[in-house]
Amino acid sequence: MKTKIIYKTKDINQNIIKSSAVLYMPKNPIGVYFIHHGTIFTNDMAPTNNTIIYNAIAKLFVDSGYMVVFPDYIGFGISYETHFHPYLHKESLAKNSLDLLEHLLEKNIIDANLKIYSTGYSEGGYASLAFVELAQKNRIIIDSINGAAPYNLVESLSYLIKDSMYEYPEYIAYTAYSYEKIYCLDGLVENMFKSIYAKVTLKAFKERYSFERIHKIYPKELSRLINFDFLYGESELMTVFKSKLKENSLISFVPQGKTLFFSARYDEIVDVNHSLKMYSHIKRDSAVKIDLIIDEDGDSSHFGSYGKFLSLIKKTL
Repeated sequence: MKTKIIYKTKDINQNIIKSSAVLYMPKNPIGVYFIHHGTIFTNDMAPTNNTIIYNAIAKLFVDSGYMVVFPDYIGFGISYETHFHPYLHKESLAKNSLDLLEHLLEKNIIDANLKIYSTGYSEGGYASLAFVELAQKNRIIIDSINGAAPYNLVESLSYLIKDSMYEYPEYIAYTAYSYEKIYCLDGLVENMFKSIYAKVTLKAFKERYSFERIHKIYPKELSRLINFDFLYGESELMTVFKSKLKENSLISFVPQGKTLFFSARYDEIVDVNHSLKMYSHIKRDSAVKIDLIIDEDGDSSHFGSYGKFLSLIKKTL
């Protein structure tokens, strides 16, 4: 059984808003998986709208007896017309999922005795672990499988600009645009990107360009896109921006539930070191079971390894 769920959460200004999710229910479920989707740009890719993709993913879990819940993030689904998506914003991503869990429990849609699991890939891996962290603060222990996520956002920026060329500069722009709006960092985009691309960024994300359209806009040669003097400088604006990246990082979190990290060795979007460092940090400080799996294939990549990530999850069901 498939059901669209409408529930209440809070936006970045702590206003109560409606959010949405889609739920897949098998007969006699043995557990509940919260599955967090990766970076998307348009509403047709949100779980409540993209039936083909999410039906296929849900089937892997439902066939094994698990209930599946796909939350739309704020800015997608029912909140698409009223809110932008606060990209890589820990609090709103985590609260959105925790409020969904509490709604499902209050409405007796899920049994309080069922084990809760969390998973996700890319931004979804980040959202998954953020959800686990907030749930843990509320005395709910969740096991998780997290794939190819930027757990340390300060280092993530450094990884993305370490070479002169970068294939997906739209992710840098997405982060800068989002943080400018979340934290009222007026002028961040204007100063961080060279003139024409600053204007393009403000327009593209405001008007919700598709991934295919936005991917064609930005130059892969970063010296044509980024004002490195500003990025490496010590202006108040850049200092605050980096402090907010640090504030939203997950690198200091130690989960109490079983945790598995996955990454592709040659991930060209989210550096493998995110998972390596997160694993080492938690392994040192945690008494629970922590695992790390690296896709070592020479042709492994961010998008190319997603199928292996799903296969890995299926083996654990």
